[in-house]
Amino acid sequence: MSITNLVRDYGVDPAIVRMATTDNYATITTPGYLSEDPQLVAMQRINGGPFFFVPSDVILANYSDGFSFFILNDALDTLTPLQPDSGILPLANGGTGASLTAIPNSIFTLDSGGDAVLLTNLPIALGGTGVSSVTTTPTANAFAGWNVNQQLAAHNFLSGYTTTATNGGTTTLTAASNYFQFFTGSSTETVVLPVTSTLQLGQGFFIVNRSSGAVTVTASDSSSIQVMAANTRMEVICISTSVTSSAGWDATYLPTSIVLPITVPFGGTGKTSLTAYTLLAGGTTTTGAIQQVLAGSAGQVLQSGGASALPAYSTATYPATTTVSQLLYSSSSNVVAGLATANNGLLVTSASGVPSIGNSILAGFTFGNPAAGAQQVTIQGLNTSTSPATAAGFSATYALMNQDTTDGNYTNIVNSTSVSARALQSIAFINDSHTNAQGSMQFLTRNSIGGGLVNAMTISNAQIVSLTNPLPPGSGGTGINNGVNTLTLAGNLATSGAFASTFTMTGATNVTFPTSGTLATTAGTVSSITGTANQIVASAATGDVTLSLPQSIGTGSAVQFASVTFGGTALANYLQGTFTPTFSCNTPGDLSVVYTVQDGFYTRIGNLIWVSYSMSFTPTFTTASGNMRFLGMPVAASASAQSNFGITASPAGLTWGAGYTQLFARMEPGTSYARVGISGSTQDSTSLPISALVSGAAVYIIFAGVYMV
Repeated sequence: MSITNLVRDYGVDPAIVRMATTDNYATITTPGYLSEDPQLVAMQRINGGPFFFVPSDVILANYSDGFSFFILNDALDTLTPLQPDSGILPLANGGTGASLTAIPNSIFTLDSGGDAVLLTNLPIALGGTGVSSVTTTPTANAFAGWNVNQQLAAHNFLSGYTTTATNGGTTTLTAASNYFQFFTGSSTETVVLPVTSTLQLGQGFFIVNRSSGAVTVTASDSSSIQVMAANTRMEVICISTSVTSSAGWDATYLPTSIVLPITVPFGGTGKTSLTAYTLLAGGTTTTGAIQQVLAGSAGQVLQSGGASALPAYSTATYPATTTVSQLLYSSSSNVVAGLATANNGLLVTSASGVPSIGNSILAGFTFGNPAAGAQQVTIQGLNTSTSPATAAGFSATYALMNQDTTDGNYTNIVNSTSVSARALQSIAFINDSHTNAQGSMQFLTRNSIGGGLVNAMTISNAQIVSLTNPLPPGSGGTGINNGVNTLTLAGNLATSGAFASTFTMTGATNVTFPTSGTLATTAGTVSSITGTANQIVASAATGDVTLSLPQSIGTGSAVQFASVTFGGTALANYLQGTFTPTFSCNTPGDLSVVYTVQDGFYTRIGNLIWVSYSMSFTPTFTTASGNMRFLGMPVAASASAQSNFGITASPAGLTWGAGYTQLFARMEPGTSYARVGISGSTQDSTSLPISALVSGAAVYIIFAGVYMV
């Protein structure tokens, strides 16, 4: 009697091994059944070799008196039923024709087709849940399930915990780091949060600083999130997985424990109590961050104490009522009074400074506060026919407006005793109704004390200014009017002082000078003379202008300058030319060079030389040594400056050396030749010896650049 069939069910589940045996239930459940010789021999014969069991195998055994599921012991040689034996139920009718057949000692049964059917829930010990529905209420030793609102309930969630002693270093968190991160010790620490793209939205960490030093929390890109002081805590939650900066985190920063009163840095006032009806104001490091402004008396107003003191309440008095367009002013200390206005009124103050509304300027109104003996201007005689008066020894200009005086009054005003003794300069009559048309203005002048008045200018009501007489030389005119709009001088026209004469001509104008004489300025030079197109006029060094035959400076003529100055700097040289490039080295030896191209062009502007260097040659040598040189530069280089030229064409037979990619020429200070060198992105620049060339091979060199002389 032994095993007749043994196969692993790869079609349904490889963990199920189907076994058929002629032994009964009692025999196959004896310890070591699978390790006995009859079974081992049978399994090897059926399998074509040893059959290997694994601890997770479930054996579906068909034995002589029933079917059942079994599991293996640790030694993999003993069959143990999935549940205790509850009696053996033989197959009814030989195992056929029954709608359901029980399998003894098992949680399974077989239907009429021979398929296994669970009789009870698969227990946790066999990889099941032990329940037939989701458990949404927290239950001991059971699997938790989500409710209909996708919520998971628990009496408590045990998050991971990590504690780190600060040592001035850096702690970098990852997606697998514990939720709770505690820092202890007495030093500082930097905490770098994970890259947000490795996290889930809503994933976070709870960081507690119990160290006496600061803990600096940054995002993965080193942007700062919070410098945590001692005894503080912070929760950070990932709110974006697309950024690496602090914008991808939400942080809540709080003290580890609430200490009352709550201080200002954490949104408190630092006060345990407040006086009734007081206001809070910011203080200083000396007075404290928050200060109380004590309540004032009824009716007082809060007045600023400036930038260095707390505000305080003070008493101010206001009128009980005010009228339309009334002005408010301080009539005494802390007292505000109202001042009624009037149509066309003028706000003036008395000698004691009290304001009022009037219709005239009070006596003694002056412009400025001149010192003793200095000239002052007093406005008098406005809208009056009285004679203006001024103190002896001073001169003034008076404007008599809306005068109702007669012609005789003009004479009295001008020739009155109080005026005739003064140096009266001018009188303007505005809107006069006697001697001139309504709305006109007349200016009267006199040249000496006591002299008669002369009508100098009249402005009509059409706003046309006309001169009754030509403006005399003493007043800036010529005293001449010939009526033909020309200026004719019988003598010299001279000006003195720091004045300039400007002639603006809008049409064709002829200026005729005599055949003899000079045109000169007091400075001895002529600043500029503008002529016609392509014409110049020579100027002597003394400032005398010689009007000679114009010389054309058109494109057909050449202009030469001894020197040109730009912005105070003289440009002493401007040259163009050619030169002959040649090739050599430090020690020429037996070097022989055959040239096919030697083209050199240069332009000199001041101390800068621009060169174009092109040379094709074939060198032959055996003893030549040292660095290669390009000779023949037009001017020796400056002794204190170097210039490099990138060579854009080079010999094909040149040996570069590993890492070198660029060929260049460098002007040697104080010389007329350029040293040849090489450089590379991973190599320092170095001079190139003649040994890098192949003797007898053609070489072509071309470069251009600027160097300093």
